[in-house]
Amino acid sequence: MLCYENVSVAYGNGVPALLDFSLEVTRGEIVALVGESGSGKTTAIRAVMGLLPGGGRVVRGDIRFEGRSILGMSMGEWRALRGGPISMIFQDSGSMLNPIRTIGSQFVEYIRAHESKPQKEAWERGRVMLERMGLPHSQTIMKSYPFQLSGGMRQRVGIAMSMVFQPRILLADEPTSALDVTTQSQIVSQMMALREEYNTSIVLVTHNLGMAAYMADRIFVMTQGRIVDAGDREQILKHPDTAYTCELLGAVPAMKGKRYV
Repeated sequence: MLCYENVSVAYGNGVPALLDFSLEVTRGEIVALVGESGSGKTTAIRAVMGLLPGGGRVVRGDIRFEGRSILGMSMGEWRALRGGPISMIFQDSGSMLNPIRTIGSQFVEYIRAHESKPQKEAWERGRVMLERMGLPHSQTIMKSYPFQLSGGMRQRVGIAMSMVFQPRILLADEPTSALDVTTQSQIVSQMMALREEYNTSIVLVTHNLGMAAYMADRIFVMTQGRIVDAGDREQILKHPDTAYTCELLGAVPAMKGKRYV
């Protein structure tokens, strides 16, 4: 479905933040990109959405979605792709919401930007999606402002908006890092359910190797803009190829001498 072919990305200083990055994601697969901050994980998924900050650009290689290059798309084609076949969950969905508009008004606008629907129908579709994401009292939430919701609730709103058109690929950029442990578990369960219900492919960016081991079919370890290790969870956890992967595994906190990865 999604294919990176020797992709390199550079920002204003010309130094590649992503170098010769190649990856294929199949239908219904969960792939995790793991590594420290600055390793190129977020750059890799933002390149798919055409959302590279600070003048970032793909300087080499190609990114293909269902066999078609997305790098030469027009703005109209980009708009049709974003939020439709490909959606993204940001690290803090609350920061992506307009603080002076209600959830419902933003959700309705988002839906109507992609489909010509009456406002009432768009409202109901958004409300139902909130309930599917485990948010009861959806009518009240639609009428609420972002600051009236907890961090976990705002993150669920972000997931609901990203999933309303049943995308074929979901790009998740550290979707639980700003949440408490209990809410993290709920969000992870919600994302796994999305794969089961919609057969959605997920590219997960995380520094949490435990989450990657739990969720992902395949794990790609990155450092300095390159993939240095790759394999299924068994291979990465039990038979890592590089010293860097061993260091990441060694950094996982232990309880009573036992690591839960």
